[in-house]
Amino acid sequence: MVFALETQHGKPHQWGVRIEEMLIVHKDSVEIVSNFPVEQITVVDPMPGYCNFGKLPGT
Repeated sequence: MVFALETQHGKPHQWGVRIEEMLIVHKDSVEIVSNFPVEQITVVDPMPGYCNFGKLPGT
C-alpha cells in the first residue's frame, strides 16, 4: 500500500507548515520514499494584515 502522511507544525490560525511524506507499507516494514529535506525549510514573517482569522478586532 502507498499513501501520503501529512503533518502540520505551527500555531493554529497564525502560522505553520505542512510536511508530506510518501510511504510504502510492506507486510512487515514501512519505507519512506520522499524524504523531504526538512532542515531546508525557510521561516518567513507573514505579511502584516494578510490574515486576521482568529484575531480580536483592533489587534
